[in-house]
Amino acid sequence: MDELISKNYSTGDISDALSKLGIESYIPDIVIKSPIQNCQNIKVVGFAHTRLLGTRAKKIGVKGVVIEGRLRDLKELWDMEFPAFATGNSTMGAAPFSRVSTVGEPITLAADTIAPVVVKEGDIIVGDIDGVVRIPKDKLDKVLKILQFLTLQDEKVLQHILKGETLKNSFEKFRKPLPTELL
Repeated sequence: MDELISKNYSTGDISDALSKLGIESYIPDIVIKSPIQNCQNIKVVGFAHTRLLGTRAKKIGVKGVVIEGRLRDLKELWDMEFPAFATGNSTMGAAPFSRVSTVGEPITLAADTIAPVVVKEGDIIVGDIDGVVRIPKDKLDKVLKILQFLTLQDEKVLQHILKGETLKNSFEKFRKPLPTELL
């Protein structure tokens, strides 16, 4: 499932699908920090900061990290080609500031914004060059169906535009309301 999402859909696509369900899942201010060299092709589906933590995470199969906080050792993470998303950089290590306070419990990201995002165990976190978004585990099947519907519409719009049609005409012809069975 992770590969299906990461290879076929951007965080923008996923946000569009989630918005059709009335779900705010964009996690603001978390941006890609590593690897910068090829960041337009980087996507992370997975969870959870320094070179040592990144090395351990990669060793046990973690595909990347998403941190609502600061990150250091960027050069080492770049060299490892280990995707990392964070709110900022730091020269300080994690030890003085980070503690495991709970495992398996919901966490709230972007708590100080107008649209906080609660992440629960089993939710899917997707990050790419545009940002980071959460797919609630219990909405995954619906989101995938909506993504397929929207992607097909967008492909038709794109082909129509490439033939010289206006965006307005292309939207009118191909952008249709979501069928109720997808909601």
